[in-house]
Amino acid sequence: MSAKKLTPIVIISTILLFLITAVFFKKIFCKKSNKATETDWHFSDGIRNRDIKIFTAPKPARKIFFWNGENFVATAGGIFKIDDENRHLNRFLAVADGLPSNDIRDAIVVGNNLFLATKNGFAVVEPSLRTTILRSDRHPASNRMNDMSNNGGKILICTDGGAFMLDDFDVRTVISSVRIVASTSVPGGFIFVDKDGQFYFADGDTVRKLFFEKLAKTYSIKSAGRSVICASGSGIFTVDIASGHFSQLDKSRVLATSICGNADSFWACGFWGADLIENGKKTRTIKVPPDWGAVRDVQQIDGKIFICGDGGVIDEDGNIYLTNAPPENKITSICKYRDVLWVGTFSSGVATFDGGRWQTYRMNLPSNFVNAMTTDGKNLWIGTDNGLVMFNGIAKIFKKRNGLNSNDITSLFYDGKNIWAGTNRGVCVFKDFGWRQYYVSDGICGDHIYGISGRWNDIWIATYGGASEISRGSIECFRKVDGALKNDWATAVAMSGDGIFIGTYGGGISKFDGERWSFYAEGEIINPGAAAVVKGKPIFGTAGDGILIWDGMQFLKISTEEGLPCDEILSIFCDDEYIWIGTTDGLAAVPFKSMSP
Repeated sequence: MSAKKLTPIVIISTILLFLITAVFFKKIFCKKSNKATETDWHFSDGIRNRDIKIFTAPKPARKIFFWNGENFVATAGGIFKIDDENRHLNRFLAVADGLPSNDIRDAIVVGNNLFLATKNGFAVVEPSLRTTILRSDRHPASNRMNDMSNNGGKILICTDGGAFMLDDFDVRTVISSVRIVASTSVPGGFIFVDKDGQFYFADGDTVRKLFFEKLAKTYSIKSAGRSVICASGSGIFTVDIASGHFSQLDKSRVLATSICGNADSFWACGFWGADLIENGKKTRTIKVPPDWGAVRDVQQIDGKIFICGDGGVIDEDGNIYLTNAPPENKITSICKYRDVLWVGTFSSGVATFDGGRWQTYRMNLPSNFVNAMTTDGKNLWIGTDNGLVMFNGIAKIFKKRNGLNSNDITSLFYDGKNIWAGTNRGVCVFKDFGWRQYYVSDGICGDHIYGISGRWNDIWIATYGGASEISRGSIECFRKVDGALKNDWATAVAMSGDGIFIGTYGGGISKFDGERWSFYAEGEIINPGAAAVVKGKPIFGTAGDGILIWDGMQFLKISTEEGLPCDEILSIFCDDEYIWIGTTDGLAAVPFKSMSP
């Protein structure tokens, strides 16, 4: 065969080899987006439950926006309306109004509608306040949303489970099984970044990695023509899209948390406040109060600059916009003392609610981390991680030097005569003006105490090593090996006419009727101390599954689907009108009539 006759064959073979190689590399570097199936995502109407009262703090505040003729701020406590004249924030939308979560991560206005990315799904709110919710059925991580970007009506949603494109009511998977933290729209599509600092580009059909240097701990990105501005744990950077080259804008700002504005004029934000960058130069700095936290957004309203972040909302003159709410949303304990509701928080001490007004109560607490509260009628007892407070108008502090076995108070209980204090070293009882201590060496199952309940002369204690009963001077342990518990990590106790109920961490709830044990709510994680008895019915709070109510035969569940602000329950208390439920996303007051699932 001549060389001339071989030439067409060689050409055809070369073309085929090129096409196969191109297809191969496209599969690797240019992955096609997939349309989500109906089983992946579903739309539903937001469920309103106006019977449930929600109390949330607008902290952290994440995004200021103008919608429906008003100015609003999206926060971890829901949507609040900004009342500039009175320097006040008024709660506007929350779970009880149909949102999938109080914790709003991002908000954008598209046409007449408000789009919300939340901790528990996506929401579209119409001007009439009709709400449509979008959630993933098969991938819960995709419901934990972090950021959104809009490009011509197409919405890129960044979640813990990947990135998704919403185009009208068509949802497409852009990338899955990767936590996407931030995004921005660019000509022809979107640029977004994952938790490890890897950048990607996506258009309507494909997604590919951008071979930029990875920028770890990137919190916010913003398109700026041929560059992208990045706020990261290492500072403020610009990256050239074509070359991937990074340049640091301001070396004096080590930690930046957000970028707000456009290419020519933007705010670079962090824990110090916000710097205005115009044409590459810093022209103004607005500082935030000490310990206020990170700045998340900066917007101008009627000529005035507003800043929102971890500490809430302030204006450029340092005026704080207040609201009638608890000081924060993590409600760790609840008690009623002298006809006033008291709540303990994760980091803001205690607050009171008289039925109309909230007030952060200033007292000499040894720590603002409050674990537990109870009352003996005369005194309010407050357990913190650095001591126990007895309060009756004057605060008296008990620590190890005063007879406790530890300063870390984990639980409190009043048995009608004595105050019991659980710690990370055992349990103490206050009687006859002194403290008696119980340790493992005395017979209790474990040193770390999570919950106490019972009655005088019959006290039950939830410990890391099982459940203990102290009755008339004797101590008995109940563990998994005894057939009493499914998990020895006992976290909460409730006593009712049906018996003793022990909540555990991952082993559900065990019930003891005095003779035998039975088991319920298999696999449920009961949060420490999250238990109460409401009209003879034990109620337990779970770690992510709402509350469990005993109906005499089994435990029934009530969750955010019925209007709770969050399914992560930290504390439960009841009075004559309401069951008060403390969560990581605020406080709920549920009337008794709403407690039937």
